[in-house]
Amino acid sequence: MRCSPIGASVLLLPILIGCSEPLTPTPTAAPPEGVPGAVTLVQGSSLETLCEVFDAQGDAFWQGLSALSAADAVEVPPYRDIIRIEARRSGSILTFTMDMAGQVPTTPSMILPVVKEMIWFWRIDTDPTTAPAGYPTPPGDPVPHEFMVRVVWDGANFRGELIDRRPLLTGGSAIVLPMPFQISGATLSVSMDSHALGDPAAFRLAAGATDWQAQHQHGNLGLSPLDGVRFIACPAL
Repeated sequence: MRCSPIGASVLLLPILIGCSEPLTPTPTAAPPEGVPGAVTLVQGSSLETLCEVFDAQGDAFWQGLSALSAADAVEVPPYRDIIRIEARRSGSILTFTMDMAGQVPTTPSMILPVVKEMIWFWRIDTDPTTAPAGYPTPPGDPVPHEFMVRVVWDGANFRGELIDRRPLLTGGSAIVLPMPFQISGATLSVSMDSHALGDPAAFRLAAGATDWQAQHQHGNLGLSPLDGVRFIACPAL
């Protein structure tokens, strides 16, 4: 089982374990209790599933440009193939879970040398009237989700993070906060206080697995999707 470092003020359920490895990108410490993103789990709290969806096994495939026309020859490992996603809560704590077709290794191998990061992510759309454009998508590409929750493997370490994209709507920059995460067998999960998402009355949830690659020929970076789950509606919190 692998998991994220979290602040000393965080209380833990058995589903989360604190570690001492540093997180990147900045900030490098989890938010203290009482601020958006801080997690306080109370022993004995019940878990309630808000929404879940199952995805077909074996439908993940490499879409990166580096494979050119030989996409079918690039084998996508089962731990990059999504079979189920879920959002659940315990009090004010939201946990986003993703089940894969195979166990996530302690040290995953990149599909190709150009891949720099493996990303498992959840998209959270809390406001159907807005579509921020910018990080982690291209600046001119509006997408509906205000938040993105991710577990990232950079070739040396895992990290969990929440990307708040709301500032992009007013000309600001997306905010990246480290979040507690867990990898247990074939299941990845990230937990946070609902206040970090603006305490939405309801939201839509999507998910995916992708690779962040460096195209050495052109010196640019790009995302290469592997598998995805379309938006589903989650009921009021």
